[in-house]
Amino acid sequence: MSDDVVTLPSVPQDLSAKIARVAEQHAVFKGAIADERDAEAELLERLIAMLRPALPAVSTKPILSQVTRWHGNVSTSTQDNRAEWRGLRVQGDGAEYDHPRDNAGSYKGTDLYLRSDGTWCELAYSGNWSRWQGATTEWTSELSILSSREVADQYDLAPIVETLVGAIDQQLTGSTTKRTATASERAKKLRALAALL
Repeated sequence: MSDDVVTLPSVPQDLSAKIARVAEQHAVFKGAIADERDAEAELLERLIAMLRPALPAVSTKPILSQVTRWHGNVSTSTQDNRAEWRGLRVQGDGAEYDHPRDNAGSYKGTDLYLRSDGTWCELAYSGNWSRWQGATTEWTSELSILSSREVADQYDLAPIVETLVGAIDQQLTGSTTKRTATASERAKKLRALAALL
């Protein structure tokens, strides 16, 4: 048996006071983070209220699922299942390949949408893809409705606001004015044709 003296670590006398202070600091920190998330949710609600009249103009019907099948040995067909609702994708890139350099794999991804009725929803994608001839490629999505607070908890606010503002700006500088003029002109011609009948 060794005659070495075992030394025990020293414990400071004020350790319990330090622990209490750290716990208190952490509680204050958690409160500040919760307050920040509440403020972000309030901002999102204000933005939705402002954007609501323009949301239908910047919204589309997203694809909820997709199947690509082979017909014979040379051709494929793809069938998209679109949503009944319209929305603006504010985060995400749709269903993505997990390993795009492989010959087969899985689909993954999550998108955040602001629907034209002002509600938030998340689409989580899953499925399988293949480059092999004759193989079926298919993905689906699962929809979850989120509150503005859940969006603030799960997503970074800055890119969401940037996307929303960008969609409005793009709509103003896009081809809507030209399409409106074309539709008005066509309506005049159709009415003139109807008058002749």
